[in-house]
Amino acid sequence: MTMERLLIGFIIGLLSLMFWPSIPAWWLGACLLTICVIVVKTRPFLASCLFGLSYCILAINHHFNDLEQLSKANSSIIGHIISLPVQGKYHNRFYFKLTHLFVQGKKVRSNSKLLLVWPGEHRLSQGQQLKLSIVTRPLHDLANQGGFNGQKWQLSKGIIATGKVLNAEILSKEMDFRGAIAVTLQHQLATLDNQRFIRALSIGDKQLFSQQDWQLLSKTGTSHLFAISGLHLSIVAMLCALLISGLVRLLFGHHVLLARRITLVTALVICTGYSYLAGFSLPTLRALLMLCIAGVFFMAGQRLRLSQMLLLSFAVLLVIDPLSMLSLGFWLSFCAVAIIFSFVSRGRRQSIKLSGWQKLRYWCQQLIMMQLMLSVGMVALQLMFFEGSALLAPLANIIAVPLVSLIILPLCLLALFGLILAPNNSLSAVLYKIVDWLLSQLFVVLRAISDIDISWLALGEPVMVLVALLALALVLLTLFLQRMTSLMIGGFCLVIVTVSCLFIPEKQVNWQVHFLDVGHGNAAIIIKNGQAIIIDSARSYLNSNDQLVSGADNIILPFLNRHGIKTVSFLVITHQDNDHNGGMRTLLAHFPKARLITNVPAIDGLIPISCDQLSLKWQQLRLTFSALNPKYSARAWSKSQNNNSCLLHIDDGRHSALFVGDIEKPAEKYYLQRAGQRLHADILQVAHHGSKTSSSNAFIKRVAPQVAVVSGARFNQWQFPRQSVISTLEKHHVQIKNTAIDGQISIFITQQGLEIYTVRENYAPFWYNRDLSFGHFQR
Repeated sequence: MTMERLLIGFIIGLLSLMFWPSIPAWWLGACLLTICVIVVKTRPFLASCLFGLSYCILAINHHFNDLEQLSKANSSIIGHIISLPVQGKYHNRFYFKLTHLFVQGKKVRSNSKLLLVWPGEHRLSQGQQLKLSIVTRPLHDLANQGGFNGQKWQLSKGIIATGKVLNAEILSKEMDFRGAIAVTLQHQLATLDNQRFIRALSIGDKQLFSQQDWQLLSKTGTSHLFAISGLHLSIVAMLCALLISGLVRLLFGHHVLLARRITLVTALVICTGYSYLAGFSLPTLRALLMLCIAGVFFMAGQRLRLSQMLLLSFAVLLVIDPLSMLSLGFWLSFCAVAIIFSFVSRGRRQSIKLSGWQKLRYWCQQLIMMQLMLSVGMVALQLMFFEGSALLAPLANIIAVPLVSLIILPLCLLALFGLILAPNNSLSAVLYKIVDWLLSQLFVVLRAISDIDISWLALGEPVMVLVALLALALVLLTLFLQRMTSLMIGGFCLVIVTVSCLFIPEKQVNWQVHFLDVGHGNAAIIIKNGQAIIIDSARSYLNSNDQLVSGADNIILPFLNRHGIKTVSFLVITHQDNDHNGGMRTLLAHFPKARLITNVPAIDGLIPISCDQLSLKWQQLRLTFSALNPKYSARAWSKSQNNNSCLLHIDDGRHSALFVGDIEKPAEKYYLQRAGQRLHADILQVAHHGSKTSSSNAFIKRVAPQVAVVSGARFNQWQFPRQSVISTLEKHHVQIKNTAIDGQISIFITQQGLEIYTVRENYAPFWYNRDLSFGHFQR
């Protein structure tokens, strides 16, 4: 049994983590480990698979070992800040690694990581040691198609829970070296337009990136360039090796092996320092470990084939941190380093036979081929993680990669080295100004590329999987077969399959209703024949950088892109509360031809269509709008906007849906008494997020829905939906769905009836997308 087969089996067992519907108990891992020992001699490959699986089970159970204690009220902990704190308008936010926690008054060691929020303004720095009293919540984030999976991302960083600081004592105010460098950089870069990108390249700090920055980098496939990862570390290692090797040869020219070892050790030391400045972020740590493994075998005089080196590195990385496989950065850094290693090792062998201009031309060709392979690998990973691909990423990367990797990054590192030696020196200031100008020119080009309509292609799931597998096969063929023919054949097949998949018919449905998971707020989308109606637009809020963002930016628009929706016919705002109209202006800016329907006569000079007694026909669907009669809305019980909410009834002749905004029981009574009012519906969006002021027994009985959808936030302060509302719905045998639990809820109306799908149960039914409280937290 070769080492490769054993490593493959072990990795297969570890990678199964990505597909578990729930976390197996620790005793199952122990049983599998016992079976592994029994069959290791007769079935070594099976034993390696079982060993990987059992290791993963035991490691994940140990990871959440402290969660039960942390779930208790006013947990007391000791630890230190392990990230650069972000001071917002209302709170300070940082990652915290525990050293101890208190269990029944006893001090117990711990190494758990938390994401903490400390209300108010506080002068904090990375490295400070604190004693805290906190209240915690399990990891939870919004779950929508096309949207960012924050729950999975936090889990991949080793975070087990989030928390709010109640009381704190600073045990040590001393910041670590990275914290001090961050402060120095803040003063040095204060006047530069692109300081956030320079900080990202220098110390791996991307916290100042805006929503627009991330969208631009995503659409152009260049986000990997501003995350210190395998690509950056490999480039730093190669630059260091080239610069140091010349000096070492002068000193130890007669000792070739010694010179190589000194060069290797020096490059690894510099890469370790760069990784430290990046906060030993997961992509950086993985790339550093791969370089160290390759270096150890070289120092030992052992030769490893590329396949052996990749498999061994992959296994070691997953043993150290199994959860890292949930991060896109893991796959990006691993693939980037693997591709770079492949081309460098291949290029070194071939270039020995060449000289002069031939060698220069050959290496230029290798760099171009390497960039093409990186772009193909990026496409595959985007398809798997984002259900779409940046079609113009190869074009953007051909421009951006050489500029960032060969010019901007070395200048940043040189300027950073100057700051370390002498803060506020003039040479570093000049270099940073040059970098700032280069970045400005680069982003002019990237914005022009992102404005092209075909810059992002959203694909359906079967298509996505097929194209992703083909793209990965292309990468593997080129890496292991090392033939140009494989690249040409694979590229041709990739183009043919991609074009063919565009014509695969989607599932035949009459129309679709999607209730998006927006937290405390409303946003629903009706889709028919590639066109959409948006009902409410989620809320707007200040993010951790005090930047105003809305659910339209990070939830609704990504969802529409995921489904390839280019046309929005109507934007319906049921009423003017922020949790319903927070993203209205963003959506109108993106879809200027959309007709706005709401309950107020004018908004910022825009005259919308009134929803009072309005009836429309849209693609064989009847849209019936209603609003309170003015004489009723003037009553005292209607001083809030809730009872003035627009009602929208959608009917295809067989099935129907009713959206009622935040109406309360007085408005429900009004509509029940109104002759001819359309109220019966198969699908009901529960009024006012499940408040006890709404959803009267008479109203639910009249509507008689098959399914009722609550749009709310988990652990909300109002405890919506209230138990009285749930009881009323259950009394009338209504199926209840809640976005706080299920994530996005999609209902497909077909000839056979309603088909209900949710993100957490159907689209991504894996343990890391589900409830991570494990029964330790109360609602």
